[in-house]
Amino acid sequence: EVAVEVEGFSGVSGPARYGVAARAHGDWAASIALMDRAILPGPPLVAVKSLAVSVVDLVGPGEPLTLRSRLLEVEDAREPFRVVVEIEIKSKATSKVVARAECSYEKIGAVRSMR
Repeated sequence: EVAVEVEGFSGVSGPARYGVAARAHGDWAASIALMDRAILPGPPLVAVKSLAVSVVDLVGPGEPLTLRSRLLEVEDAREPFRVVVEIEIKSKATSKVVARAECSYEKIGAVRSMR
């Protein structure tokens, strides 16, 4: 769970909130995809290479969001491994889509410590 509070205007959550949430959610989707494909014991470290967010609607600060990711592309034949993830962001209260994001990640390190 990621808690991000960014107000663009008083009482309106800023679009940066969507980007931060999408980047964090996409990071795990990309790591898990690479882990599964390479049959690793844990997810590898990845870094965001690009992030594009399209805002559909705004929500109030503190309104819970639901994120769903979908892999668009996984390039894992040789280094640098790359994953492109699409993320749909919805208002948890209304189930209305409030933003869509596309994130590109590149593997930058070995398996993460999973404490």
